[in-house]
Amino acid sequence: MNKNVIFIIFGALVVSILVALIVQSSLKKDDGAAAIDMAEILVAKKRIAVGQRLKAEDAEWQKWPKEAIYKGTIERSKQEDEEKLAVYDKIVRRSIEKGQPVSTHAIIKQSQAHNFLAASLGEDMRAFSVPVSAASSVGGFVRPGDRVDVLVTFRPRFSGATRDIAALAVERYATQTILQNVRVLAVDQRAKEAEDDSKKKIKPGKTVTLEVDQKGAEELALAVELGELSLALRKLGEKEITPESKTLTTDKSVADIYKLVKSIESRSRVSTGTVRLYNGRQVENVIVRQQ
Repeated sequence: MNKNVIFIIFGALVVSILVALIVQSSLKKDDGAAAIDMAEILVAKKRIAVGQRLKAEDAEWQKWPKEAIYKGTIERSKQEDEEKLAVYDKIVRRSIEKGQPVSTHAIIKQSQAHNFLAASLGEDMRAFSVPVSAASSVGGFVRPGDRVDVLVTFRPRFSGATRDIAALAVERYATQTILQNVRVLAVDQRAKEAEDDSKKKIKPGKTVTLEVDQKGAEELALAVELGELSLALRKLGEKEITPESKTLTTDKSVADIYKLVKSIESRSRVSTGTVRLYNGRQVENVIVRQQ
C-alpha cells in the first residue's frame, strides 16, 4: 500500500477521534446546564371556579423549577402537615386553571371574609339580613357559622264572622317556625370571629345575615313585616328537621288561663241562639237560650 494513502487514513482517523472528543465534551457541558434545581408545589388538578371551596382532592403536588416559584406558591417542603393545608376548604377569590399553581393570593383569608360574603354562599343560595335584639338572638350568642331556626311572632287579624271562629284558637298572639337549620353568615358586618373575641365582652348584634334559598328569602321578607323575628340556636352538628316545618303555637295553647276558661266554659255551656229584631230601620241581635 502506498505510504501516502496510509498517512491519509491515519490522519483522518485522528481527526475523527478529536471531533468525537470535542462533541462529547460539548454534550457534557449541556447536561450540566440542564440540571435545574426543582421543588414540589401545589397545583390544581382541575379548574376551580370563583366562589368554590378548594378541597384536598382538587389539588396535587407537582415538580416545579425553583427559580420559577413566586411569592404565595405553596411548597411541599415547607408544610408541617401536607394533609391539612391552610388553603384547604377555603373559598377561591379568582379561578385557578388546571395545572396552575395554587397561590395564597387566590384564596380568601379569614380576615377578608366579610368583604367576600357573596363568595361564601352555597349553590343557588341567597344572603338575607334580619333585625334582631339580644333577646331574639339567644342573648347575643348567635355567631357566624351557627345553625338556627327562625320564628316569627305576630298578631293575627281577622274580620267579620271569621273573627268569632278565630277566637276559639287565638286570643291575641301566635308564633310560627318558618325556617329550620339555617346557617348564620354574619352578625352585623362580621362574617368571621376574631381569635381574641373570647377575651372580649360579647356585644349582641343588631342584624343577622342568614343563608337561605329564594323561597326562604321571600318568607323572611314577609315575616319581617308580619311581626317580630326570633332565632333559636341549634346544637352543633344537629341537622334534623321537623317534617311539619311550619309548626304553629298560639297564646291559647300556651297560657293556662285560656285553657282553664275553656274548660269551665265547656262544663257550663248553655245552648243559645240569636234572634234578629227589626224595628223600622233599626236591627238588633238578641241572644236567647234554647230548650
